[in-house]
Amino acid sequence: MKRNFLKTLFLVSISYASYANAAIVARDNFEYQVDKTGSITNFYTQGIWRNAKTNQTHPQEGSILFTTTSIPGFSGSFPGTNSTRVLGMEIRPSEVQPGWLQSDVYLQFGGESSPAGTLPANHWIQFWLYVNRYGDQLSEFDGGKFLYPSPTGTYGVPYEDTQTLFTVRGSSSAQPYNTSTTSPGQWFFMNRPSHANNSLAPQEDQNKLGANLGGSATPARIDPNAWYLIKLHFDTSGASPLAPAGQGVWEMWIRRADSDFVKVAEWIGGVTPNFTWPIIDTTGFKSLRMPTTIDTYNAWIYMDDFVIATTEADLPIYNVGNQSQLTSPNNLIIVVDRN
Repeated sequence: MKRNFLKTLFLVSISYASYANAAIVARDNFEYQVDKTGSITNFYTQGIWRNAKTNQTHPQEGSILFTTTSIPGFSGSFPGTNSTRVLGMEIRPSEVQPGWLQSDVYLQFGGESSPAGTLPANHWIQFWLYVNRYGDQLSEFDGGKFLYPSPTGTYGVPYEDTQTLFTVRGSSSAQPYNTSTTSPGQWFFMNRPSHANNSLAPQEDQNKLGANLGGSATPARIDPNAWYLIKLHFDTSGASPLAPAGQGVWEMWIRRADSDFVKVAEWIGGVTPNFTWPIIDTTGFKSLRMPTTIDTYNAWIYMDDFVIATTEADLPIYNVGNQSQLTSPNNLIIVVDRN
């Protein structure tokens, strides 16, 4: 009761904060109830989301977004801070009407009327992720979008104008290694900035940026039935100290719950050999959707402690072994704009 009261107090006290001075742009630990049937209002009133598409609101869409206190086949505590609930994403492309083999469900942060930079051009995203492959939840992947920002807050965004598009791949790791998955339920992440150019890749793959560190993409592979902490850095400000002016930056770290972070991707325009990433729009984004379209196969994905921040230092830090701690009192849900 005390923790819920404090969370509410902080939400009220910072509801008029601006994005410009908030190191933590948004945080959702999913400690609220949204069932597989009925109202999804709590995504809006207790979470950080402004809009959503899920089976509860769009019955023709077979996939469901919900929160849950348990995962079939998983025992133990959730990895997030004081976590008792997680977000569930039950992705069922096979049940989409009238038969498209593509699921389209999402939670949306921000929107068309939100200010430019609601999702800053230079931002960090971190979350815990669990892919289930147990019982009747036999996850398998083809591909699809996972984090889809829009500079205008509208969708579909013309793909050729997408500054960054974070996707999943169920077959291989993309450039440069094209490491294959070895069993069902595995996936790799990939970033697809429309103007990125890895000149060593075939023309059709020059903007398909996968894990490029360590000599192999294997450390970047997500295996089922394990919690992973994903840390991402996107900088489309054109002013990164890591890159020449006007160039973009994308970095990714992955760690299992019982180990330490491993940096698996570093694409810095004008610095990474044979790679440029000219930034066309440096103002940031009005909205972000997660996960949007996922293709072909059914999957059960769980998420805990989703955070957007303007600096790495303001992301939560978690001890090895699933025990978590806050780095500062600022690491609470921040809801800035619901208009």
